[in-house]
Amino acid sequence: MHARPRITGPRELIAGPLRLARAFTLVEFVIVLAIIATISAIAVPRYQLATARYRAIGAARRLAADIETMRQDAIARSLGQRFRIRSSTTYQLTDNTAGWAAASVRSIDLSSDPYRARFTTTDLGNDGELLFNGYGIPDGAATMTLSSGVVAAQVSVDGQTGAVSTRVVSITAPALGGS
Repeated sequence: MHARPRITGPRELIAGPLRLARAFTLVEFVIVLAIIATISAIAVPRYQLATARYRAIGAARRLAADIETMRQDAIARSLGQRFRIRSSTTYQLTDNTAGWAAASVRSIDLSSDPYRARFTTTDLGNDGELLFNGYGIPDGAATMTLSSGVVAAQVSVDGQTGAVSTRVVSITAPALGGS
């Protein structure tokens, strides 16, 4: 014959014998917090550097694409195109389809998302602007450096061909600690 288990109360009937639940101790909790803090101390600066790099390279590529498009428009329409830097965060593209006085102007601001970049150095020649003739040839070489956070990227325009190139020129390590 089989023996029946002895039930001593209604709680054992539903959940079985009463067991004590084990909780985390304060020491275990502090160890987990220390591990999370260590991982965060490593990950946050790396994330900030990656974000700054993305923004600087993105702004440089946008600028290079706009200049290349402007050069191609000059060739396609056989009309001059003008590029100017208006402020530390804004540049302007001018289309000479109706003469410079009535030209269409596009302004691009790099200070807002996703770029949050600014011009740190610019060399557009003596007149401060870059002109493309109807053959897509610039009036001279140009170099512009954009930065976002600790990363700087450079856009260069070849003075002979008008070819546009970009490259990362510097990454300044953020200061560790405080002072």
